[in-house]
This record gives sequence, structure tokens and C-alpha cells, in this order.
Amino acid sequence: MTLLDFVRLTRAHMLSLVFLTLVGGAVAYGLTLRMPEVYVADASGYVRVEGTGTSTGDGIAATSLGGSKADSYLPLVTSRAVAQRVIEETGIQATPAAVAARVSASVAESSVIMKVRATGPSPEESRVLADALIRATATEANRIETSGEAASASIVSIVPIESALPGVQIAPNPRRNLMIGLAVGLAVAYGLVFLRRQLDTRVRSSDDVEAETGASVLGVVPMTKELRVARGRGRLDRLGIASEAFRQIRTNLRFVGVDDPPRSIVVTSANAHEGKSTVSATLARVLGEAGQSVVIIDADLRRPTLGDIFDAQGRVGLSHVLSDQVDLADAFQATDQENVRLITSGRTPPNPSELLGSARMQELVRELSVHHTVILDAPPLLPVTDAGVLASSCDGTLLVFAVGRTHREQARLVARTMAQVGGRVLGVVLNMAPRGRAAGVMYGYSYGYAAYGSDTSTQRRYASATTEPAHGGGGKQRRIRRAS
Repeated sequence: MTLLDFVRLTRAHMLSLVFLTLVGGAVAYGLTLRMPEVYVADASGYVRVEGTGTSTGDGIAATSLGGSKADSYLPLVTSRAVAQRVIEETGIQATPAAVAARVSASVAESSVIMKVRATGPSPEESRVLADALIRATATEANRIETSGEAASASIVSIVPIESALPGVQIAPNPRRNLMIGLAVGLAVAYGLVFLRRQLDTRVRSSDDVEAETGASVLGVVPMTKELRVARGRGRLDRLGIASEAFRQIRTNLRFVGVDDPPRSIVVTSANAHEGKSTVSATLARVLGEAGQSVVIIDADLRRPTLGDIFDAQGRVGLSHVLSDQVDLADAFQATDQENVRLITSGRTPPNPSELLGSARMQELVRELSVHHTVILDAPPLLPVTDAGVLASSCDGTLLVFAVGRTHREQARLVARTMAQVGGRVLGVVLNMAPRGRAAGVMYGYSYGYAAYGSDTSTQRRYASATTEPAHGGGGKQRRIRRAS
């Protein structure tokens, strides 16, 4: 990951990072309030050497001996013998080991001054403990120096010279703990972000698409309320900000094959509920807006949707034309766009794949593509083979992936299937992109999860409104079939 990727990841998860950082700070502050207060006090003692001469050399030797003795007395401060003396003097309810854990001592370099430190739950207790500690250390040191053979040598003793003042508070430190809590919260937040990013298998940006399929992203369609309208969705006067996204797709399609522009385009997706039908209908409308003559065919003979989108009847359609029950001219239906004509799916046949792969279907596509741009709304590619059959006989295929819904493995399988049937992939449309973050999806820095997650209520409502119905055809088409 580069520094730029890190910055983009931070921007995409700014709310989560801030929230978890504040949670870490709040937890640290709460724990700080529950921590016992700790105070520290210190007292000093002078290491004195007696019985030496009065010359300058004797004084220097005495000072040197006192300094070395002071260093050797440091372990006495935390010894059990000194701790027991402190307990007897102060009456503290604690074990020698507990007292020893609360005290420490130090001697400055080339110095005969010993400083002891003691902690306690109150200023007064820490002061009493420090004073008792220096006296107990002096007593124990004097006992050692005057016992046995040491009694005939020079006498070394510790003389308390500075009593302790009431202790100052050293813990808890709210400011330090708060900073630690914020830092830990931020580290945990980044850890979760990186972990989820590594474990995430969904398509979220153009980089994911290009890595898995090798195809370019022709456009990113934002998730807007205008595209959730059940009937008439895709009308250019109702698209709002999504209209510009489809115009960009139209422009990019012109550059896919400059010398050999596609005349027949299959629009499919990896799975159902990814918005391919809305993309097909809206693409037909924007092409018609540009002056092209467009014929859009509902080639999803299993679960047709274009009849509902264009508010058209499905009494006569593609299945009737392919089975030579009606002429092609009788299957055309006008739409709300002057240059766009619709052929609905017609009656659902028992063998959709065979019908779509027939020579009559190939002839129909070739005939229509002479004077029109033909868009075929095909079923999803992974559940059934219909789209693959159509792709092999058309100029190209436009794949529709839902941001945060289509998995990378599914995108890879789609590309592999297209290669196996010899279909040409014109490009990919990333649908259902979070509104306001389409640019991030396009340029590969939208690593968000909550906004793109496939189980968000907004995306579920959008998917149910912009894809094929669960049981074939629109309500109007079903009523016509019952009547016939």
C-alpha cells in the first residue's frame, strides 16, 4: 500500500476511525476514574564515615568510601528487614513484600546523599512511609556496620537529613491515559479497516474490475431514488444526477471500437438484482437522445422486466418472432423516446437457451443491426447460459456489476465464461455506487464498507426496484397471458 492509498483509505473510513478513536479515549478516561490515586514522597539521608584522620587525603578517602557505601546500601531499601522495620514503626497494614514494592532509592553519581521514594494512597501516608523508610534503612545499615568484624573498622552510618513533605499525586494521569486511549483506539480502528479490506471479496472500485476481468470500466452509476421507481424508471427527465453517468457510458462506448463500432450489444450481469435491466433501458434512451436509432430487446425470456420499465404490453414479443408466429414489424412497440423501439420477451418458452441460440435469433440480430443499434437485455450470466449464447452472436457485451454486491470471484467467472464462448467484452458498468462517491469507485479509492455493503437497506430497496421481478414478467404481462 502506498501513502496515497493510505490517505484514500483514511478518507473513506473517516467516520469509523474517528468513532473508534473517541471510544478508545472514553474507555481510557473511564478506567482512569476507577483507578486508585497514588502519591509519592521522598526523603534523603547522608552517608557518613567516622573514625578517619583530619588531613585532606583522609577527607577525600572518606568521601570516596561514603559514595561506594551509599551505592552498596541501595538494596537495603527494598529488603524485607527494612520493610519489617517500616511496618513496625508506622503500623501500615501490609506485608513486607507489599511495602518493598512501594519504595525505591537512588544515589547521584559521586555523591554520598541517598534519596528514598515511597508511594501511598494518600499524601500523608506516602510522607510517613518515606520518613520511616530512611530511618529504617539507616538503622539497618548501622546494625550491619557495627556487627562482627566491621565494629573495629571505620564506622559508616546513614544520617537522615531531609524529612519528606506530603506526597504529590503521580497516578492516575488523566491526560496521559487519555492520549494512550486515543492512540490505542485509532490503532484498533486502522487494524479493523485493514483486516476488513483484506477479507473483503466484493467489487468496490474500477481497480477490482480491471484486476479480475481485464476489462475497462465505462461508467459508474450512482444509487439514486429516481432509479428505484418501479415504472418508467430510466426516463431521462427523471434520472437526476444519474443521467450524466449514462451519458458518459454512451461516450465511452463510442471509443470502444472506433473503426468497428458495436451495433449489437448484450447487457448482462453476474447475478440477478444488479440493475442490468435499468442499465439496458437507460442506455437505449441516451443513445436515442443522441440521434441514434435504437431497438432494445428483452432477451430475458425467463424473467422479463423491460415491459414494466417501458410500461409496455407483452402480448407479442421476441419468442413469437423467433417461432415465426408473428412478423418482426408487428413486434415493435413505441417508447417514450422517439428513436427507441422495444421488442418485449413475449410468451415464456419451455426452451429459452435453444431459442436464443437459434439461427433465427442470429439472423434477427444481423437484420436489425444494419439500420439500428440493438441492445439485448439478457439474463444473468452465472445462473443460466442465455447471455453466453447471445454474446457469441453479437458485436459485444456490456457487463453490469453492483458495487459492494458482486464478488470478485463472480466477476472473474463472468470474464472466463465470456472468453470460453468467444464473446467480446466491451466494458463494465459499476452500478449502485454510493451517491457522492462515484468518483472514488471509478478511480479506485472507495474502500468503504458500510456504505457499499450488500446488506444495507438502501441497496436492497434499490436492487428490488431496478432488477427483474422474482417470478417472470411484469404484472401487466401476466394479466395479458392469463387473458390469452
